[in-house]
Amino acid sequence: MYAFYLDETLSAAEQDSVRKQLIELGEAEGARNLQFKKIETRLPNNILDMEDADAIKLFSDTWSELGVSKNSPSLLVVPKVGIRWSLLLEMAFENKSGLFPYLVNPWKKMLNGTFARKNFLHVRNFNNDPHEALPFLKWS
Repeated sequence: MYAFYLDETLSAAEQDSVRKQLIELGEAEGARNLQFKKIETRLPNNILDMEDADAIKLFSDTWSELGVSKNSPSLLVVPKVGIRWSLLLEMAFENKSGLFPYLVNPWKKMLNGTFARKNFLHVRNFNNDPHEALPFLKWS
């Protein structure tokens, strides 16, 4: 199983925590073979101005380049750069694979606007109810 990240990968301790949680979610083989892979973006400068459908198409092509295929479970590390990016990546992944990726959000937004790592990571599986993703992605 691949664990994709856009800006920063997880620390060794965070990776161990994620592996244990994936095993609990029934992904023992994926957890044992978990490989972290950076999403090398070749995105246009105007990505933030793009319509969501165009960005999803662009990200779907990115997932193809990364080798994502139908029904391939993966993990997405929520990027620090914003919730919109995470949602678009997740939707594009589901379009490509037919599954939502497992999600882990290692970031919390501080009162001064900076980001810090959370003390505890929780791996979420939204394939049963993808609408649960919205409250999870809040930065609190």
